[in-house]
Amino acid sequence: MKDESKTKKQLISEIEELRLGISRHEARESELTRRVEELSVCFRSIGDGVIIAGADGSIILINRMAEELTGWTSQEALGKPISEVLRLYNNSKGEDPIEPANMVIETGEKLGLQRDTFLVTRDGSILYVSASFAPVQYERMDFRGVVVVFRDISRLRETEEGLIENEKKYRTIVENSYDLIYEVDSVGRILYVNPACHDLTGYAQSELVGKKAFDFMHPDDVPTAMSIFMRAVMNLSTEKATFRALHKSGKYQWLECIGNPYLTASGEIRGVIITRDISERKRAEEELLALNTLMKAVHRFLDLGEVYDVALDIIMNMENVDMAMIYLVDKEKKEAVIQANRNFPEFYVQRAGRIPYPRGLTWKVINSGAIVNIEDAQKDEDIGQAGRDLGHHSLLGIPVFLGREVIGVIWFLSYKERKFSENEVRLLSSMGDQIAIAIAKAKMLEEIESAHEKLVQSEKLASLGQMISSIAHEINNPLTPIVGYSQRLLTKPGLDDNEKKSLEIINTSAQRVAKIIEKLLSFSRKYRPQRAYEDINALVKQSLEFREYQLKLDNIEVVTDFDEGAPKSMVDSNQLQQVFTNIILNAEQAMSGYRDRGRLRVSTRVKNGGIIEIKFEDNGPGIQKDLIGKIFDPFFTTKEPGKGTGLGLAVAYGIVHEHGGEVRAESREGEGTTFVVELPVSQQTAQPGRDKEKRKKVSRGKMNEKRILIVEDEELVVDLIKGVLEQDNITVDNARDGEEALVKTDSGNYDLIVCDIKMPGMSGIAFYDKIKELKPRLAEKVIFITGDPSSETMDFINMTGNEYITKPFKVEKFRSCVYEFLNPDLTNS
Repeated sequence: MKDESKTKKQLISEIEELRLGISRHEARESELTRRVEELSVCFRSIGDGVIIAGADGSIILINRMAEELTGWTSQEALGKPISEVLRLYNNSKGEDPIEPANMVIETGEKLGLQRDTFLVTRDGSILYVSASFAPVQYERMDFRGVVVVFRDISRLRETEEGLIENEKKYRTIVENSYDLIYEVDSVGRILYVNPACHDLTGYAQSELVGKKAFDFMHPDDVPTAMSIFMRAVMNLSTEKATFRALHKSGKYQWLECIGNPYLTASGEIRGVIITRDISERKRAEEELLALNTLMKAVHRFLDLGEVYDVALDIIMNMENVDMAMIYLVDKEKKEAVIQANRNFPEFYVQRAGRIPYPRGLTWKVINSGAIVNIEDAQKDEDIGQAGRDLGHHSLLGIPVFLGREVIGVIWFLSYKERKFSENEVRLLSSMGDQIAIAIAKAKMLEEIESAHEKLVQSEKLASLGQMISSIAHEINNPLTPIVGYSQRLLTKPGLDDNEKKSLEIINTSAQRVAKIIEKLLSFSRKYRPQRAYEDINALVKQSLEFREYQLKLDNIEVVTDFDEGAPKSMVDSNQLQQVFTNIILNAEQAMSGYRDRGRLRVSTRVKNGGIIEIKFEDNGPGIQKDLIGKIFDPFFTTKEPGKGTGLGLAVAYGIVHEHGGEVRAESREGEGTTFVVELPVSQQTAQPGRDKEKRKKVSRGKMNEKRILIVEDEELVVDLIKGVLEQDNITVDNARDGEEALVKTDSGNYDLIVCDIKMPGMSGIAFYDKIKELKPRLAEKVIFITGDPSSETMDFINMTGNEYITKPFKVEKFRSCVYEFLNPDLTNS
């Protein structure tokens, strides 16, 4: 029994051990299954295509990416020969497919594909691929085969080919660039330089490579250049620099460069620098800066002495000018008189300060109006003794024109004994033009002030209008080419910011002068009352602008509060501007000298009942209670004798009442005065227009088939107009006056005539009357241009029904006017 019982226990123990063994085996089998599943997931998720084939080349495994690349699903590919699913070709091997998998199975060695290998997918598409083939051998299972790992490199190949093509393209660009392009290391040593170096610096490539770029710079510019270079190196930032560099000839030239640093694959800092010669641009910038400085002085309404000082200071900063002086003609005494000079010795000023007509070189320039450029003044027979005593020197004489009249000469002297260059002559001539404008403006102001003092009220405005009209014509003529050429230059490509800013200053300053002249004409000329649909706010603003400069000089602050919703009304703009200007002038004179800082508040608003209210509030001394009821009486004034006629507010009162409005004054002594103007809103009425129907009957073609006659006595204006029109391939003829124009119209056919109004000899008005008598249809083809839009001029133009343009005009406005005239069908449509 004992042995039998023991046998049972052993049996139970063995059964338990067997059960535990089975459990462990099941756990291992489960773990193995799990790992197989994980490996299967990993295999199918690999980003490259993977195919495994057996020793016979049949596919036994293929992952998802391989399915996508070949176009075969796993079910379709399994068991297929690998060469059927993975159809590979090489451009260099011809049209037969290649079978690297079989080669690896046979040799047992790894194999990669050549660069130009491509895969033909199941649908016939072509993909460039990279792939590696490796043998697979598992001795325990006696398994041999091959594994292929491959990926699509089509896009990479395109990128590489693009890079190669770009490298060739950019190398060609660099090698053939007119700019100097070079590569430097982190200390500025030149590693490469393009062939343009010889033309720009005079050095060959071999003479520059290995040298430091700083070795060729002007010593004064090296510290700044090195600072900019080190900033670029430290920050890997693009930087720009301007410096002087030594040419192989020994002269320095201005260069501008822009540098772009970068890191090489090995981590070294390199930089590519593009450089160009800006010597001419520098010279032009200096000239523009000089002209701008002078123009600012001219257009600030400084007295002539200040303008002369600014001009001579600029001139003496020029490299080749040692002395300069300005002569003006004294018509009454028939003498040329020195107005200002720099560096001329006292003996010369005493002996040649006044030169009587017609002695010496000065009067030769005045009489001829021609520039004189003398290499050695000692050899010129016309030079006076005082000039000879200055020693050997070169001399440049620039005539100063006012209109077509020479009113003076600017002399420039250099001891270098060489003729002044064309650039110097051009710059100094331009300065002469600016001085002429300053003189014209000074004369205009002097004559206006003189007229105000000498004329009685009824005659004063008429004489003032005639005088301003005449002066405006003389100023607007030279302003026209200044405005026109500056606008044309602004449209040229390649301007840098400094050049563009300088040209904009020139244009803006000239436009400012034109606006001042226009306002003077508007204020002073006689005209017939004519109402139009006008913006009252705009009229008030224009009146403030007219007095803006003087208000600033008198330290008076202007505060405005306009009702932007105020409606337009039928008013006479010139009359209302006279009202507003008179009120502003009264406030200005009241505040001037009363406080350190005056304040004028101008506001508009719309009241109930369709009334526009305009208020002018000042903080002057105010008006006494016993006088405020008399301020609108004719000839009543509280001003000192000679400072007022007592008619300004009386005229304003009459104008406002003619418009159906009211004007009143409210004042507190010691606090200020408020003028209130109330105007009723009048609705727009039909205005007589010009009959342009007759123009539409004149047949015209394209711009470049046309012929235009310019009738103008100012050569600079003619040159400007010709330049604008000839851009459109228009044939342009010109005549200096009406008589010459008649001769040309008799012998030629013109599609358009551009005619000035005021000219010596036969005027534009007389020419039009004659051409209308001889060739009525040709008279319809006249566009007038005028620097004097006076009442008489405008009455004549309105009578003709023809188009007109006032000087100075904008180039595009003139061109558009001509285009619309020559192409009415196109513009109407």
